[in-house]
This record gives sequence, structure tokens and C-alpha cells, in this order.
Amino acid sequence: MYKKIALLSLGFSLLSFCSARAFQNGDFQYWNVETIQVKISDKAKLGIQEEFRFGDNASTWYYNHTDIGIKYKTNKYLETGVFYRQIIEKKSKHWNPEYRPHIDATLQIDLFSFRLKDRNRIAYRIRGNKHGTWSYRNKAYIGLPFDIRNIKFTPYVADEIFIQTDTKGISRNRLYLGMKFPFVEKLTVDVFYLRQATRGAKDKWTDYNIFGTSATISF
Repeated sequence: MYKKIALLSLGFSLLSFCSARAFQNGDFQYWNVETIQVKISDKAKLGIQEEFRFGDNASTWYYNHTDIGIKYKTNKYLETGVFYRQIIEKKSKHWNPEYRPHIDATLQIDLFSFRLKDRNRIAYRIRGNKHGTWSYRNKAYIGLPFDIRNIKFTPYVADEIFIQTDTKGISRNRLYLGMKFPFVEKLTVDVFYLRQATRGAKDKWTDYNIFGTSATISF
């Protein structure tokens, strides 16, 4: 009986240790994004998004956010948006909340056969007892749409940089390589590989290798 109790205690201790430790450099992760957007006028869409992230070789759920907002097609080349995001992230055994209102401005143009986008995002981060901070993110995207025998798909590459007021210089970089395709009517699927590099203490960079899937339903 005592041996069983000891083994159970050891098991719980190991689980606690695994969930509490930081993910190692080069960790493999899985991220999943689900989005529903509804057209509310000729130029505006209301959307809600859920994202889940799994680290430690995609075995441990550690992050979730819910994002809701409105996008507005200002003109042919510019789309703007106002959003509110609520985040929970597990660090040192505890789930920590963050509240993040943000605004987006996305420039987009079709050049030759390519689709070019540049998204600019400014967010205000509210995190527990910490002072609120501002962040700026810029995501540059280039895609090449194909239509082969009525099979449509768009391979793309994208790069995103993060700049925050509480750090100096670029604090994070994400490099994407992916493919988008319409799965069924009103449903678009995105499958991608993401390499994320984050700058930590003493300018030490930590890299994650991420496999991601995204599904967007539009009405």
C-alpha cells in the first residue's frame, strides 16, 4: 500500500515538474487556430477566434486566447480592425491571464501573380500586477495563388517581428511557410510550419519549431 502511495506521489511530482519547466530550445509544438467571421455590411466583418498551443513536443497545453473584433475594408488596398484579446498562459504551474486590446492596419496589393500583404498591429498588454506595456507587430506576407483544374491553393511565406516598450529592439521573430486552400464552401484551411525565435535574458534566443493548422469559416 505504501509503495503504491509512494509511486503515485512520484508520478504527480514528475507531472508537476514537466508542466512547470520552460520549454527547451528547439522544442516542437502544435498550434491550432479556429476563426468564425460574419459579414455585417458590404465593407465590415465581425470575427471571433480561438487559438490553442501545445508545447513540450506537443504534449502539454500551455496557451489559449480568445479574440473578438471588427474588420473594415477602408479601400481596395487597406483593411483596418479593432479587437480585444483575452489570453491565459501556463507558467510555473499557474495560469496567468492577459488582456490585450489591439488595432490592425493591413496594406494589401496584387502584383503580377503575387498577393502581398503587410499587417501592422499595435496592442496594449495588461498583465496582473505588472505595468501595462505597448507592443508593435509587423507581419509581411507573400502568396502565389494557383488554380489547377479547379483545385485552388496558395503557398506562401511570411515574416513577423515583435517590438515591445519594455524591451530593446526586436523581442521575437516568426517565420512562416504554409499553404492555404478552400476546403469546402465557406471554409478555408491553412497548414503551416513556423519557426519562432524569442529573445530572453542576456540576449539569449530560444527557438521553437511549430506545426500549425488554421480553419476559417466565413458567412
